[in-house]
Amino acid sequence: MPIVLYSKEYLKFNLTHKCSGCGKFFLMPEFLDGDGNKISARAADNIAGKTSLKTVTNYFTSKEEDEEVAQATDPSKVVAMCPKCGKKWPVFSGGVVSDISQQQTPIVKDIEVKETHRSEERIGSEQRVVDNSQSSIELERRFTVSKDWTQSISFEEETGKSSGTEISIGISEVADIKAAAEQELKTRYTKTEETRQTYAEEIILKVPGNTKLLVEFNWKRIWQHGNIIILTDAGDAINLPFKVIVGVTFDQTQIDQT
Repeated sequence: MPIVLYSKEYLKFNLTHKCSGCGKFFLMPEFLDGDGNKISARAADNIAGKTSLKTVTNYFTSKEEDEEVAQATDPSKVVAMCPKCGKKWPVFSGGVVSDISQQQTPIVKDIEVKETHRSEERIGSEQRVVDNSQSSIELERRFTVSKDWTQSISFEEETGKSSGTEISIGISEVADIKAAAEQELKTRYTKTEETRQTYAEEIILKVPGNTKLLVEFNWKRIWQHGNIIILTDAGDAINLPFKVIVGVTFDQTQIDQT
């Protein structure tokens, strides 16, 4: 099999490991054949008769399957794809990005958010000591506890449903879908334009005389879970499970140390 040279775009990526579209850093792109199907780096390597496309994941793929792909695929149609934004570029010299692999991003027609449940995540603790052990008179102490937190949205594995069948999609392949979903969640759950928030609460403690009191505040994040359903112009309903931080709070424990 003749050796095929790499494209200028792929050589540039190998030097920087950054996508020319979004500028994100990553070690290896994803690879697609001429029909837009994902293939392993080793399969792309076999297609071009090379031995330089190597990743750890190659050793967990079927060599026989890779060889079958290599025999059926034209090197000029093999493309690399950014896993972050979905931008594609030819891997080998003379290659082109086919219409199938560069298919148009679905247009968002409608978005629906369905909440499911909430969960808590421990994020640390702090202690305060109020010493009234040297007095027989009850002491009232007021102070404020506060915690900074940052708005965070996380998408889980993405699946779409169309006409009763389930299809898998990569969030990097539908950057506009992700952006629309994030914007919808920010509109719904973010009360200010600032992503960094501060939670503060005034605490009033009444400590009996001859008492030394240890107060512990166990902080936790509150996550709202749910599904955001995006209807596209193609009639697909893409379901993205999500979770978003909606606030922080604490559990308060008081221990008499006298």
